[in-house]
Amino acid sequence: MDYVRVLCSTAIALGLFCFVFPNERLLEPIMAVLFIATLAALGAYIWSQRCLYGEFRFTPNVVTSAALFLWHLGFVGIYITGLATDFRILDYFETSPHSNVEGIAMVAIGIAAFILGLTYGEARCTFPPEVTDRTAATISTIVLGIGTLLVCAYFAIKGRHLMGEYNSVFTEADSQRRAYNFGLMLAITGLAPAVLFAETRMIVLVTVAAALTVAVVAALMGTRWVFLVMLALVVSALQFRGQRISIVLVAVVGIACVTASIVVKEGRAGNPINSKTIGDYFGGRYTNPAVEFFEETGQALISCIYSAGEFRSAKRLERGKTFWHALRSVLPGAGAELRAASPMFVAAQNLFPVRFVTEGFTTGYSIFAEWFVNFGIAGVVFGSALMGYGLGLIWRFACERGDYLWTALSYCWAGYLTFGFRNDAMTWMRFVTWSAAIIVLITWLMREAKGHDTRPITEDS
Repeated sequence: MDYVRVLCSTAIALGLFCFVFPNERLLEPIMAVLFIATLAALGAYIWSQRCLYGEFRFTPNVVTSAALFLWHLGFVGIYITGLATDFRILDYFETSPHSNVEGIAMVAIGIAAFILGLTYGEARCTFPPEVTDRTAATISTIVLGIGTLLVCAYFAIKGRHLMGEYNSVFTEADSQRRAYNFGLMLAITGLAPAVLFAETRMIVLVTVAAALTVAVVAALMGTRWVFLVMLALVVSALQFRGQRISIVLVAVVGIACVTASIVVKEGRAGNPINSKTIGDYFGGRYTNPAVEFFEETGQALISCIYSAGEFRSAKRLERGKTFWHALRSVLPGAGAELRAASPMFVAAQNLFPVRFVTEGFTTGYSIFAEWFVNFGIAGVVFGSALMGYGLGLIWRFACERGDYLWTALSYCWAGYLTFGFRNDAMTWMRFVTWSAAIIVLITWLMREAKGHDTRPITEDS
């Protein structure tokens, strides 16, 4: 882990220097240096996990850290190669043209600090081989099943009418959507533990089928992230069951998912891809999946650039207010009046006022921007490192104990935060809190049913 920490510290130092002494005239070389430094830190961390297990594995924290990189620097990679499209360049670099360097530096600092925190939290832990736990698998499957039923019920009643009308999700009030969101939370909470702790392959197949149903329903309504997150969780859980999965196969499936995401995106915009238009979509520079995917996924960078300019003065910092509002929104029915003041909505109203009103359009947000809005660049450094340390510590507990509680927490939080970190805290705080409560309840029920702790039996027992 020492070389990972050195590379992370180097990226943080470079980011701090560029943030304190920004030079917009050197934007492109600065962007390239910070991109390479951050990519090196991420690559070193992923390689360290491969060295631990002797093969590449999608641990929950590998998934989360890789997603953080894509959400914030996906566009930068495309821009450096010269493939970026003109209108995307305007979106990224003209919204707040005097704080581009500071925004990119903020991102480099945040990602590197997060990975640095992971290394200290995990402390070279490895998950025990081939754990099984019938009770944990059964209850997790039930939770996944309930979630699947709620998602499908919402789709049958209301969601099917949203196909091709994605903007209606944001511009129309829909109280029934709470049941759908709760179903997604249950499905993601139950998925990985159900696969990981299952005693038979039949249970695994049933679990994957239920997850696929949820992912397809979500995709039909225009939500792409559910499928990608569930795919990562299933692959990770299968690997820790002892299933050898080819990286080439994962790459092929990933490319297929990226391609499918373009189909979903165009379909939700009312521009379905068919035999007549497929050549234009996949052959054109402005719609090619390899370019479009990374350009769009990297939009969290826009909020970082915007926040670096708007909250440059320490007097304007929120000093924890947005996190407090997010915590208050955890209570049922308390989020409606707070939502309008969320930093993601405020940024969208300032950056894209017309589209926000007519479409409910936002570019998402960023966990790094939120730390900065509240506590400045020091908040980005220490807040990101603290989050990384916390997630790393939870995975260490899962590895050391091999039990349901910590394993389920690590996986389901990875599932939420993989997407949540590109939004504001109000988006993911409720999911994280309620999923933890559900997992604690399940743990208590398991202990009552078994009469002892929830540690599963491993090969070595």
